[in-house]
Amino acid sequence: TGADPETGSGTGSSSADATPTPAPSRKPAYDEYDRLAAAAGSDAFVDGRPPVRGYDWYMQQGRDELAAENFARARAYFDSALEARPGSAEAMDGLGDVMTGLGDYISAARYFRVAAQRGDSDGYFNLGRTYERLGRNEDAVSAYFTYVKRRPSGTHVGAAIAAIKRIEPRAKLPPELDPDSEPAAKSAPSSAEAPAQESGTTAP
Repeated sequence: TGADPETGSGTGSSSADATPTPAPSRKPAYDEYDRLAAAAGSDAFVDGRPPVRGYDWYMQQGRDELAAENFARARAYFDSALEARPGSAEAMDGLGDVMTGLGDYISAARYFRVAAQRGDSDGYFNLGRTYERLGRNEDAVSAYFTYVKRRPSGTHVGAAIAAIKRIEPRAKLPPELDPDSEPAAKSAPSSAEAPAQESGTTAP
């Protein structure tokens, strides 16, 4: 029998004849820089990377974004600085600051440690502060000691010494590095110890 024109029942066309629903299009996988670009929200970033410039420009932009707490943008700039100058201690230090701002102290310690080993002026001080945040007080004291010994006139010497004394009150610092440990003043010789020649007479 044929299909009922009102109900559509019977031997009408099967569901296989229906137009298939198109499969949802798959979005291309984003890499890390794409995610950074999305977070940064800037048309100046192409495929998640800053425009091609020089090392100094990347570093300055990274510092500016870091100061504004735009951590995703700052990280992208410092990463580009590392590509322009592989192994840069300065760029490693900047990435350590970014990770600190993001609260990722384990990653921050890794960056600061490499920066310190490659000669960054504040690397060991920053490493000490990061170890403190991680509760690694012994490592923090060691990093502060290294900073003070290597940069006795550095910007953060006072803060490093104060941190050492706060964490380990019994720590011994070299006298030249510890403003509180002044050598005892030599006592003046007593009159009995004064040379006899000073009186103008000769002792019997």
